[in-house]
Amino acid sequence: MRVALVCPYSWTVPGGVQSHVRGLARELRRRGHSVEIVAPAEAPVEEGVTGVGRSVPIPDNGTLVRVALSPAAAVRTARVVRSGKHDVVHLHEPMIPAVCLTALATSAAPRVGTFHMYASSRRWYRPFAPLARHAIPRLAARIAVSEAALRHVARTCPGEYHVIPNGIDLDALGPPGERTGTRVLFVGRPDARKGLPVLLEAFKRLPREAELDLAGVAPADLARAGVPLPPEVARRVRAHGRVPDADRSRLLADADVL
Repeated sequence: MRVALVCPYSWTVPGGVQSHVRGLARELRRRGHSVEIVAPAEAPVEEGVTGVGRSVPIPDNGTLVRVALSPAAAVRTARVVRSGKHDVVHLHEPMIPAVCLTALATSAAPRVGTFHMYASSRRWYRPFAPLARHAIPRLAARIAVSEAALRHVARTCPGEYHVIPNGIDLDALGPPGERTGTRVLFVGRPDARKGLPVLLEAFKRLPREAELDLAGVAPADLARAGVPLPPEVARRVRAHGRVPDADRSRLLADADVL
């Protein structure tokens, strides 16, 4: 099959939805399908990815999300999904403007939507509720990555959803390396909602043989977390900053607790 995977968030900025789309594309290609990723991008992208314009940072849900809002990005997206070369158009966060919402409105191919977002309030769905309720019937199938994500979207757009959790490619992790004690791994941005201060407070209570690796957290981020660490604890905490995929896989393979 010929599949378009449409991501509303900047492809050149790391994020969970981007990782989901990248992994899904890799598995679909492994199974013999043709995959084109469509997303905003601020830099040249790899083969198989079509950049449709620059993104802008928008504060949302305790972080900054980078989405494309320009009319030019919408026009480029419509041109790609109207090309007739896709059998399925798979939208990730279908209601996010302008890329996904444009693809939902303009594609003639069957459209599948995956909903990733969870928040305690309706967030994006509050201002876009009438538009979302009008547009969502265009989806041939709706997927939520968790029961929480399902509840979040269903508050505004009730209907039938299939819960399909995020997949993990265990073969990509490789065997664990040699280690002593317990290895704890944090993967994520140092945003308050990710709970880094809570983790640091908890880690201080663990036995002396425990070690903590922080992927996505730089030493300066660790200092700003506001949790003073005694020297004997600080020596067992490693802030790696942003890491390449290969290093992240190695850290995951070595971890006892994620």
